[in-house]
Amino acid sequence: MRYPMMHWEINKRTGNTSSAVTSGSCVCILEVFGADIMFDVEQQEGDRGSPADIESARPAGTLPQHAKSRRTQRFAQEIKKKKGIKEEVQLTSKQKEMLQAQMEKESQIRKKLLQLDTELENNIRLLDCILQQSPPGLSQHIPVLTSCFIPLLKSPLAAARIHGPFVQFAACVMPVHLKSFGASPLSAPAFSFIFPLLKMVLLETSNNSEETEELLVQTLQIITVHSQLRSSKSQTKLIDENGPEFLPRTDMLLLLTKVIGTASPRLQGLMELEMVLPTPETDDNNGLALLHRLWVVKFDVETEIKKQAEGFWESLDLKLQPDLCSLLIKDVIHHEEAMRHAGAEALSHAVAEYRNQATEVLKKLVELYHEKLYRPPPVLDALGRVISESPPDQFEA
Repeated sequence: MRYPMMHWEINKRTGNTSSAVTSGSCVCILEVFGADIMFDVEQQEGDRGSPADIESARPAGTLPQHAKSRRTQRFAQEIKKKKGIKEEVQLTSKQKEMLQAQMEKESQIRKKLLQLDTELENNIRLLDCILQQSPPGLSQHIPVLTSCFIPLLKSPLAAARIHGPFVQFAACVMPVHLKSFGASPLSAPAFSFIFPLLKMVLLETSNNSEETEELLVQTLQIITVHSQLRSSKSQTKLIDENGPEFLPRTDMLLLLTKVIGTASPRLQGLMELEMVLPTPETDDNNGLALLHRLWVVKFDVETEIKKQAEGFWESLDLKLQPDLCSLLIKDVIHHEEAMRHAGAEALSHAVAEYRNQATEVLKKLVELYHEKLYRPPPVLDALGRVISESPPDQFEA
């Protein structure tokens, strides 16, 4: 069997075909499948180990019917690919309905985004006109504009449009001679403009070296200096831009409640902000939030932080509130182990002082325990065999 096959291969390479393959269709088949035929025959010959086995299997140069069909399909696909013909995927009626619903949903979203983009463009044009005229009193509106623009800077739709006007805000409030922060206090609108930068430094800078620690302390010092801005009684202008009403007070308080207790240098910096921090008597929401965080820090696992928090608590003359007991439950189930430990200690001492809150706190803890105790059962098939196991317990507390 090897010699006729070898003779056929030589004729194939030299282009000399036999009389048995003179027709156009046969020549096409030989041109397309000749190499594959030789490969299959030689591979089967090697697998079976002897020419006798090959000869008993089938005549040389022949292929099984399914192999011919598979190679014919592949050949047809190659021809379509060369001609640039793309095969369309046939969808079922259900798939067509889902596709149509998705296209309508995307059309509505696209329409809404175009409408928002048009409104934003018109507002930006109006704002550009105002910035070019630079009317008196414009700087007093910069704090509000800055707080509105900061979230939009993260939007893929709005960021490109508002970037230019946002940079122009600096010319409205920042001194021309300014070279660095901290040399002298800025006006309240100017501080409102740079406050997002200070916030980013405090929240996104890792305290892993002396240089970064010094940077964090300087940032807190800048906030401390500007938190003491007050209106001047001798001011001749109708509105004094050094008044605290132009400071981002809400954002400052939220920032301080986040950084409090995270590291001792930061907590030391917060000691200088006693005059501007709220208390439950002056501000219900923010004062209770500060009381909550500081009470938990008093039971921190770090001794140094615990001592500083206690000193801070005494210097502000803070008093524990009954409403704090229910808020402390969130710290008991915190994902950080150190927070869970401090939260449990804080809750225990708070309930011990206000025993009338014990029943309500215990009820919420039991409900929360049963909620977190549930684990979905394993998925079984119709025969009761396990398809997927139950997920592991994700509740570390």
